[in-house]
Order: sequence, then C-alpha cells, then structure tokens
Amino acid sequence: MQKKFPAISGLIILILSLCFPAFAREDTTTYLQGISPDTTTLQPDTTILSPDSIAAIDTTGANPVLSVLTPDTLYFQPDSGKVYYFYNDFETRGPGFTHLNDTTITGVQKYDPPLQPGKYYASLGNPGLAHVNMVYKPHLKSGFSFGLHSFDEYMFTNDSVKYYWVGKPYTHLFYIMGAKKEQNLRVDHTQNVASWFTLGLNFRYVNSPGYYINQLSDNKNFVIKTRFQTRNYRYMVLANYMHNKLQVEENGGIRYDTVFEQNIKTSRDGILVNLQNAKNFMKEDSYYIKQMFKLTKRP
Repeated sequence: MQKKFPAISGLIILILSLCFPAFAREDTTTYLQGISPDTTTLQPDTTILSPDSIAAIDTTGANPVLSVLTPDTLYFQPDSGKVYYFYNDFETRGPGFTHLNDTTITGVQKYDPPLQPGKYYASLGNPGLAHVNMVYKPHLKSGFSFGLHSFDEYMFTNDSVKYYWVGKPYTHLFYIMGAKKEQNLRVDHTQNVASWFTLGLNFRYVNSPGYYINQLSDNKNFVIKTRFQTRNYRYMVLANYMHNKLQVEENGGIRYDTVFEQNIKTSRDGILVNLQNAKNFMKEDSYYIKQMFKLTKRP
C-alpha cells in the first residue's frame, strides 16, 4: 500500500496541471471577445487662466503665450453730466454745502407741491389753491412776513431758489396735462456765461379749472438768478429778481354736503357752492442780493 501512494499522487498532479492552463486560456479568450479595449484618451487642459479674468496663457507650445481678450464693454464710465446746486443759507450750512440734482423720474406722479413725499398738507382739492400744513411747523425765518402762508408751496422764495454748479448748459423741462384741461409747466435753465459768472431762469405755470363751480387756479412764477465769484473763490455774490402772480377763485365749499355724501350728482360742476364770484389775487415782485467774503485763503 505504501508503494502505490506515490503513483496515485503523481497521477493527480499531472491531471491538475493539464486542466488549469486550459481553463485560463478559455477565460482569456471570452474576455477579449466580449469587451473591446477603450481607445479614447483624455488630454489635459492646456489653457491656464491668469489672475486677470480678461487674459489667458496658452501653454500648448514650447513657450507660453499670453493672449489678451477683448475688454469688457459693460464697464460704466463716471457720469460727467452730474449737476449740483445749493441754496443761499450760508449761515447754517456754509457755501460749500451742495446737493446732487435728482434727474430720475421717481415720484413723477406726485407733481403737486403740497403732495410731495414728506409733506402733509390739506388743500381745497385743486392744484394751485390754498393749503394748510397738518403738522405744526413754526416760521422761524428772519425778515418781514405778511403772515399769509396759504400759498407758500406755489410761490418762489429767496430760500427756495436753487443756484447751480454746472460745466455745461443745464435745462430741466417738466410738463403735465391732466383732466379738466389742467396744465402744469416748469422750466429751469442755467448756464455759465463765463467760468466765474452763471445766469439762470426758473419758470412755473399752474392752470386748472377744477371740478366744482368757481374753483379755477391760474398761477405764474418766475425768477431770474445769477451767481458771480472770483477765481480764488473768496468773494461770491448771489442775486435774483423774483415775480409771483396768483389768481384763484374761491367758492367757499359746496352748499349742501348731503349731495356729496350721497353722490346724487355725477357731474361736480352742477353742485351748488356758497360763493359764485369770489376771487383771490396776489402779486409779488422782489429783488435780492447776498454777498460773501472769506477772510482766509483756505478752501
């Protein structure tokens, strides 16, 4: 029995050595026939962006080449048309205090002066008529005053005149045509006659027949203004001629408030009022001059 064991072991080893190579060749052949090798090779990205987003470095060649792209055409240039203005209140703000003029159309629908944002006036219901401030605001300005402030929003005053710093002629034109033949016109023009001399004109016109009987408003205002200053900015003169003319009708309100509350009549011009022929007329002409001299040479 001991002599047969080596013979049997050798036979088993021979059989196994003949079987395994056959299995390996068969498996390799099946793999090559089922899946073809991938011939696609990804190339690395040869374009490297420099810190500047409008330039690129091409490294495909032996020597890197810097190629500059087209400049961005959406770059916003500084606005050369800005217009600045200031008022005559040197005592409180100083001559160097200026405001940037707003040329946008924000709030254009609120064209009536008493209805501007931040103002709380009650009016007689038609542009150009009397109004009263619902918020107490004392008049603390120096100088003579008639005590009548019911039309202040429709009149020019020395404190409301704008004096401009302009490099080119500047014109602001505003026109509104509303219901019942309402018209509202504003013209503000300023230009430099010389580098040290500025001349301007501001004109306003309000005309509105109104909705009720005897409610017409017809207001005209204009101011001619000028600014003179020396080349060293130490001496300045502000001057203007101002004209205010207001013609308005006063109806004293409707006679029977029930007609309004119950909305009996659709046409407002058929409702009876308390005053049929009352009118209010105001006219004002004035000259103004103000001088300033700086004792120091500092700006």
